[in-house]
Amino acid sequence: MWGLNPIPISWYVSAALAVMVTITTAGWVHTNNVLQRERAYHQQFEQRVKDAQAEANQKAEQKRKELEEKARREAEQADKRYDDLYSKYRANLLRYQASQRSSGGPSDRYLQATEGGNGPGGSPELSEGLIISVHDAEICAVNTARLQVVRDWAIKLE
Repeated sequence: MWGLNPIPISWYVSAALAVMVTITTAGWVHTNNVLQRERAYHQQFEQRVKDAQAEANQKAEQKRKELEEKARREAEQADKRYDDLYSKYRANLLRYQASQRSSGGPSDRYLQATEGGNGPGGSPELSEGLIISVHDAEICAVNTARLQVVRDWAIKLE
């Protein structure tokens, strides 16, 4: 034609493929950079979650120890209160037993109650008094002391 050599079509195809490879490579590089940023963000987020969980576990363990210590102190106080009440009730029981012995009451193995079971003044059925063993009176002292401590503890819960 005008003396120019026509460019073969394969060159156009090659140039188009080169442009497409360049665009695809740029896209892959961009996608890879985004992926690397996302991966770094995910690792940082995962580390923050682990750190927060470790801190929460530490706080929970500290709180658990505080509650255990408080419960231990309260249990010791309850045990001391029980010991004090039991000593008081046991001393009253021994004084009562001694006063009965000196007044000629029942044998040393039994105690006689002068009031009925329904409070001061007694009831007609028990007007003669009630005789119980010292062992049973001891059981009553133990149970009364325990129940008083439990009652005091339950009142604190309110």
